[in-house]
Amino acid sequence: MAPCQETLFRTSYTVAFLYSASARVSESFCHISVHRQHVNLAFMRGSLLPDANGLLVGDGAWMRHIHV
Repeated sequence: MAPCQETLFRTSYTVAFLYSASARVSESFCHISVHRQHVNLAFMRGSLLPDANGLLVGDGAWMRHIHV
């Protein structure tokens, strides 16, 4: 996706890179969060994505992620 805005987001337990078409974090479409023992690739509207192989994890209304 071009142009793409990358935003670094830090909390007490993770660092995440959010990707959006604009500078607004609320409009991000995916993010990569780095944890001590794994990395998540998350999709903000992941519940709408086809997932024939069952790779996406999550049971919330929208977000799904791949645990690596």
